[in-house]
Amino acid sequence: MIDFYELEKRLIKLQGKIETVKELKKYKGENFNIFSILNIERFEVKTHSALIYELINPKGSHNQSKKYLEIFIADILNIKDFDFNSAKVNREHLTDTNRRIDFTIEDNNNFIVIEMKIDAKDQINQLSDYKKFADKKKKRTRCYYLTLNGNDASELSTKGISYERISFSFHILNWINKSIEKSFDLPIIRESLTQYKILIEKLTNKHTKEIEMEVLKMINTPDLIESATILSENIGLIWAKKEAIFWDEVKNRTSKVNTDIILDSSIYFFEKDVIEINYTSQEELTQKVNEKRSAKNIEFGIRYKLNRNGEHFNCYLYLYNSSLLSFQIGDDIIESSLVIDISKKISITGVNKNARYKETDTQINFYGKNNSKDLSYEIFDSQKFEDKLNKISSEVNNYIAKFKQ
Repeated sequence: MIDFYELEKRLIKLQGKIETVKELKKYKGENFNIFSILNIERFEVKTHSALIYELINPKGSHNQSKKYLEIFIADILNIKDFDFNSAKVNREHLTDTNRRIDFTIEDNNNFIVIEMKIDAKDQINQLSDYKKFADKKKKRTRCYYLTLNGNDASELSTKGISYERISFSFHILNWINKSIEKSFDLPIIRESLTQYKILIEKLTNKHTKEIEMEVLKMINTPDLIESATILSENIGLIWAKKEAIFWDEVKNRTSKVNTDIILDSSIYFFEKDVIEINYTSQEELTQKVNEKRSAKNIEFGIRYKLNRNGEHFNCYLYLYNSSLLSFQIGDDIIESSLVIDISKKISITGVNKNARYKETDTQINFYGKNNSKDLSYEIFDSQKFEDKLNKISSEVNNYIAKFKQ
């Protein structure tokens, strides 16, 4: 028998510990994070690349010479014979094929390439091109692939070259911790690094040692580890079920109100094109959402086909960047007087290469275990979930209604 009952009791106890830790973080002021406040948590170039480079650069504004680079080389890259007297550190290093390497570190004998990915996708031949460029330096070359959790680079990027995986969750976090220790008498640098450490822990879903120890204690029998494993394997499906209900309910609630202008509405996912999802029940939709979510982080949404006086438009409600819901008019930039007028009425200010769009007032995140921002745990409270459904449906109905005015 799989002991789900005992697991439930221990999970309740664990949740109590988590709530205690949350309150302690509030008390210590750890929720005040400059990166989160400025909404730059996931900016690869402006946040992570800039900060890491400044720290490993012996000529950086920290004025600590090679202190942080020494830790980086020893603890992350594990290079024993690096000559720090001839060290050069570059960021956005331009190759002879006009590609930019996130970081290069070199001495008289070594040329080190580091490619960093947080949200950006691999490009064709990216790492292999970097390796070819590095080999021309006639030094010992090493290529590193830095991601949040130490993922593999795609074959599209590597083309069979060898490289080493490094992660924010282990390597960068350990480096920052040691850098904090080395900065005990430098309060400005120490506290800045502490802020960055907290950001990394958030992005990589790291918990405090207290929570980790509690988890280790609670999962301590064969039955409990089996039930916990089965539970973890189905977490994605649990989130997919909520997402399927969300899209299905919003589609129904918006379509029924605007039958005079909505010709058709459908749930879709976006890969290289908008692909409609055909389903006969929420259970079937759940399976399809889970299948796509398990494979990759892709956009889901609703496409509305609208008609006004014989003029047809597509409008979209879709999820992007993990938790941002957006309402979009058109598949391409449309400069008709009608679209411009409606854009003004619903305060659309965003224009991209595809269409006019605006973020909705209500946001949500269904990414589950693959989250990249704060998850919307409150949607598992039935009343709060209903409130979100009502708010977003009402907001979209108001937007669509502007086509009739």
